[in-house]
Amino acid sequence: MNNQITGAGNLIPMTLGIMQSYFFPYLGYYQLIAASDKLVIYDNCQYIKQGWVNRNRLLKNNGEVTYITVPLKKHSHKALINEIQIYNDIDWRKKILATIKQNYSKANYFNEIYLLLQSILLQEYDTISHLNRVSISEICRILEIKTEIIFSSEKYAKVEEEIKSGDYDCKPMVKRVLSICEIEQANHYLNAIGGTELYSKELFYKNGVRLEFVKRDNISYPQLNEGFVPDLSIIDILMNVGAERTKMLLKEYRLV
Repeated sequence: MNNQITGAGNLIPMTLGIMQSYFFPYLGYYQLIAASDKLVIYDNCQYIKQGWVNRNRLLKNNGEVTYITVPLKKHSHKALINEIQIYNDIDWRKKILATIKQNYSKANYFNEIYLLLQSILLQEYDTISHLNRVSISEICRILEIKTEIIFSSEKYAKVEEEIKSGDYDCKPMVKRVLSICEIEQANHYLNAIGGTELYSKELFYKNGVRLEFVKRDNISYPQLNEGFVPDLSIIDILMNVGAERTKMLLKEYRLV
C-alpha cells in the first residue's frame, strides 16, 4: 500500500471499519459504525453456525436471557452469508414480534420502538443478508449515524479471489482487511475490541494503516429487572432508554 499515516501528500484521512452482517447487533457494533467514515458490512464470508448472523439476545420478564432467531433454509456448510435464504414457510416474524411484545410491553419506549421493529420485520426478505441490511440501516437512521455503509458482496469480489489464491504472507483475515483499506484509501482502521489478538498494529503500520480498537466504556442503563445484563441486542437499549439516550451511549467508548 502507498498510503502514509502521517505527513506527505494530499491524502485525506479516512477511517474504515469492517463488521460481519449481524441481526439487530449490540451497542458496540453501532459504536464502531459511528466512529468510522465508512463501514463495510462483510456479507460474502462464510456463515458460522451459532453466531450472530440470524439471532440475538433479549431479556425476559423474569430477568433471564432469551434468543430471537430467524430460521434459515438448509445450506452447505461452506455457504456465504449473502447466499443463505430465510425459511419463510413458518411465521417467524410473528414469533419474534410476540416475544418482543411479551417481554418489553412495559418498557418506557415500547410503543415507538415496537412500531419501528414491525416496519422492519414485516417486509419481505429472501436472504438473511437482505434483512440485516435493512435492519442495520434503519437503526442507524433513528440514531442519526451518517456513516457510509458498503456491502462487501457488491464490491470486493476480487479481494476474495486473492484470498483463495493464497499468494500472500499473512493470515487471510488480515489480507482481506488490508486489501479493502487499500481499495478505499483508508489510512485508519477500526476494529471491535475482540480483534486485539488477531491483528498486529505493527503489520498494519508497515502497510500505511493506523490500527485501533473500539473499547466500549463500562456502560449500564435501566432495564426492566434488577441487576444489569450487558451485550444484549440494540433492541433492549432502545426499548428501555429510547433513541435519544442511545445516541449518547454511542459516544461512550475509547480507542486503544
